[in-house]
Amino acid sequence: MANPKSKVLPQIFNVYLFVLVAHCIDVFALKLRGDSTIFGTNLYGHVIGIICIFVACLIKKKDVRAYGVDLRPKRIFKGLYRGAIFSLVPIAIVAGLFALIYAALGFEWAKVQFIPPNLNYSNGASIPKATFIYAVTIAVSVFMKELFFRGYALRSARPVYQFFDANLIQAILYIPLPLVNHARNVVFNTYGYAFERITFMIAIAAFYVIHEFMTGIKWGLLARVSGDIWLVFFDHYIYNFLAFSLFFSQSKITNWQTMIKLMLVQIISFVMVWIYYKKKMAEREKYKLQKELAEIEYRQKRERGVEAIDGMKEQNDINAKSNEKLLDDFSKGSVQQKIDEFSHTNLHMHHGSSSFSDDAKDDNLVDLKDININDFYREYAKEVEKRTQSSKESVSQILDDSES
Repeated sequence: MANPKSKVLPQIFNVYLFVLVAHCIDVFALKLRGDSTIFGTNLYGHVIGIICIFVACLIKKKDVRAYGVDLRPKRIFKGLYRGAIFSLVPIAIVAGLFALIYAALGFEWAKVQFIPPNLNYSNGASIPKATFIYAVTIAVSVFMKELFFRGYALRSARPVYQFFDANLIQAILYIPLPLVNHARNVVFNTYGYAFERITFMIAIAAFYVIHEFMTGIKWGLLARVSGDIWLVFFDHYIYNFLAFSLFFSQSKITNWQTMIKLMLVQIISFVMVWIYYKKKMAEREKYKLQKELAEIEYRQKRERGVEAIDGMKEQNDINAKSNEKLLDDFSKGSVQQKIDEFSHTNLHMHHGSSSFSDDAKDDNLVDLKDININDFYREYAKEVEKRTQSSKESVSQILDDSES
């Protein structure tokens, strides 16, 4: 039998190649050469990537909902407010930290600035227009990444890999995408060729590898906890939208400071997500154990109920046999004694013991027995049968109540 792992990875990698090639075409051929934004994003390649993922779903004959796209408003809203917590809280902490540092060093920091990274190549567009374009582009970009990496890749690998391995696979595959932007800047000489710029390029490459791997692992954890891609999507979206465009100083902002800021934000966010992940998995484990315990108790009660029913059936059989024995004993011996007592009592009540001769007594007794034996036997037999039937009905009712 073929190893399932030998089929899953090639399937994931084939779709990944289409997504990566579309992204490279977008960055190197379709993107404006004047864009020097380090953390800029694209639109065309990500749209093509989304199409590739949907085609893969059709080939595998699976609904896109199987990869975490739950369209219920409740699930989307829950992902929104939880994702906002994991993105906004770390950004606020780091922003406050940098503001204090700038104030201590005498830098200008009191004025908050929002500058979308696409403003420098938007052909004179206003900030609102550039912000709208940036917001839409970020949404498409993030949706494609989460649909493929935390949706298609993670969920395709999960059935044949442990979660840790599956999460590691999608996080490693996630690293090259932002490196394509870095490679473009190198190819078009955006950084320059001075020795210090080469050092800076190496630092940026190292930053991308660490940053993207850490965020990939973090978002994989969130995807597992939430059960869909919306919590990851909104955390990723809000982070990308604000981290690259929100500043707390009008000067002294360098690429080094930007990288430090982003790394600190993600470290804080990762710690928050890890605590949240461990808490949720502990709750799931507790619920699982409680469910197993409830099932065990139910089986034990059912077994005790079956034993009780078997015991009642056994007792019913004993009672039935006992009643049959009573009736049998009655027919063999007791009836004669009862008849004799009945006949003797009636004889004295009607005639007196001294009014007859011995022969007459015997004749009367014989006549009395002949007249009353059958009647007495029938009445006594009916009474025993009535009690036996009543006992059977009572036990049957108890059995019905127990089974129901």
